[in-house]
Amino acid sequence: MGRWPILAERKIYRKLVSVDEVISIIESYRPLNPLGELKLPLSEALGRVLSRNVYAKVSYPPYTRSLMDGYAVIS
Repeated sequence: MGRWPILAERKIYRKLVSVDEVISIIESYRPLNPLGELKLPLSEALGRVLSRNVYAKVSYPPYTRSLMDGYAVIS
């Protein structure tokens, strides 16, 4: 018996699981149906995830120009 006898009684390791079992466990937590898309005004979009890419209708500046290495955007 060691210094901590209670630890000798604990079984802290679980059995190994096959890759197929892990995949089936993960898939069981995945939603069955996608949530779909919503079209919202920008003011209501905070905290949402985009379902597709967003492109600007007009580039700003309207010409290729960068005084430094790039642009900084707070998003």
